[in-house]
Parts: sequence; C-alpha cells; structure tokens
Amino acid sequence: METSAKPSKTTFSVFHLHNAKAHQYLNVSLGGQKIGHGPNPVYLGITLDQSLTFRDHLRKTPAKVSTRNNLSSMLAGSSCGATAPTLRTSALALCYSVAEYCVPV
Repeated sequence: METSAKPSKTTFSVFHLHNAKAHQYLNVSLGGQKIGHGPNPVYLGITLDQSLTFRDHLRKTPAKVSTRNNLSSMLAGSSCGATAPTLRTSALALCYSVAEYCVPV
C-alpha cells in the first residue's frame, strides 16, 4: 500500500477520559517504521492533551494574548498611526482574535 505520510514526521497520541488509560504506551508503525508518540499534538491551533482537559492550550493562550497586547501597546506609544480607529482595529485583529479562538474549549 502506497502512503504519502512520512513516518519520521508523524506522531500518534492516545486520548481517553480515564487518565490511567490515556497514558498507555502503544507500538504503532507505518510502512514498517515505528511512529513516535506525541503527548500534546497541536491540531488547528488547539493544543490537545491525553485527557482532553486542554490545560496546555489554556496555558498558552494568555501568553499569546500578552505578546500581541504588547504589540498594540507599542503601537499606541508611537506617533505614527496611533489613532483611535487604528488602535481598535489592531487590538481586534491581534488580541481579540486569539482570545476568542476556541473559547468553548
């Protein structure tokens, strides 16, 4: 069987709501090569964990918002383009979009 997946770039994770079962080790292979285990894969910008608690994702989000908020603060402190509409648009585009993405998680 021909496959386009590269075993060296492919990882697997086990997800389970029961923590004891989520940390089981499996031997998985693709095309005869062993695939590595990735405990916290990122899928569509969401960091998943084995118990589906989204702890790592929730830890990363404030850091992302803070970094982007610092960019908005730097723009507000500059003399070029620091009008109220520009600051509002940049805050919505930079900070709000990250904070609102995956809020149900």
